[in-house]
Amino acid sequence: MTVCWLSLVLFAANPTAPVVRPSDNPTAVEVTVELSAAQAERLKSGRIDAELGQKLLIFSLVDEQDRAGEPIFGNYERDKTTLIFRPRFGLVRGSRYRATFRIEDASDKARELTSDYLVPPVASKSVAVVETVYPSGHEVPANLLKFYIHFSQPMHEGREIFAHLHLLDDEGQPMEAPWRETELWSADARRLTLWIHPGRIKQGVALRDDLGPVLIPGRKYALLIDAEMRDAQGQPLGKSFRKEFRTTKELRERVNLRDWKLATPSANSRQPLAIQFSRPLDRHLAARCLHVRDADGREVAGTVSVSDSERRWHFQPRQPWSAQVYETAVDLILEDLAGNSVERVFDDDTTTDAIPDNADPILKLTWKPQ
Repeated sequence: MTVCWLSLVLFAANPTAPVVRPSDNPTAVEVTVELSAAQAERLKSGRIDAELGQKLLIFSLVDEQDRAGEPIFGNYERDKTTLIFRPRFGLVRGSRYRATFRIEDASDKARELTSDYLVPPVASKSVAVVETVYPSGHEVPANLLKFYIHFSQPMHEGREIFAHLHLLDDEGQPMEAPWRETELWSADARRLTLWIHPGRIKQGVALRDDLGPVLIPGRKYALLIDAEMRDAQGQPLGKSFRKEFRTTKELRERVNLRDWKLATPSANSRQPLAIQFSRPLDRHLAARCLHVRDADGREVAGTVSVSDSERRWHFQPRQPWSAQVYETAVDLILEDLAGNSVERVFDDDTTTDAIPDNADPILKLTWKPQ
């Protein structure tokens, strides 16, 4: 036993076992132990490096043979005479962990005090499932840019998710490197934006030239989300999810509002304003990129819905329409399924090249209740 070790584990009168306290989330814990005055004096205030902290307190996963594994990564700090450890990552549901406090007794013999903590398993009723995938239709352009995957509850984040997301060809075989492996989660970790690699969509890009496009027109494919994908509590999905679809020709044209059809409501009613798009649009952009304004330019309050495989948009006003001129304004970022927007084609790097001379994009539609 080294001199360094002896200096850290001086005898503590009436030592107690470490305490493991869960927060509101049982997978996040704080481990504390009371130090002797001599131990506390030798540890600096505030944060303590892992090597030093592990000489006194270790937190480990316990296997089925009751063996503690390697120390779990986390942060150590001292608050007066209390040594505190917080794991860096969430614990796994249904697993047992052990906190071990190493001390010396009066005869200089090392001994350990331990406390075990069992993370409550997830009840079967709360197992996550895939609720919805967009595009919701079963036909998409061969240069489809992305999927939106909605889960019933928050999911586990980390690059390993891509091992559970598969794009299958018409023979049911996984395709090579189809994804842009960048995590894009909503704030509540329930919606994943999954991009097909743009380098295999844009023409003239080396990755497309080397590997070819991911999707070929006129073929059948399937998006498979396997059942091993985990939720935020470490519990696997209740079951795998499969969405089959067919590809049409590649779409390389700007979104043109001239092709949209409006069904205008009656004045003094709360009938919805409906717009039929000429092609399916990005579902979440369509839900937030169209704005209804009155004759004074004030935004009209109401509820938006998108339906018909993302071809139709409805706006239900909070108050009845009045007999005045309204406009529906469109943000420039609105896109179709291939990433083509109101102002440019996805393959074009500049707006100037994308918009023909004397043909500025229409960014609003003017209409009046009947």
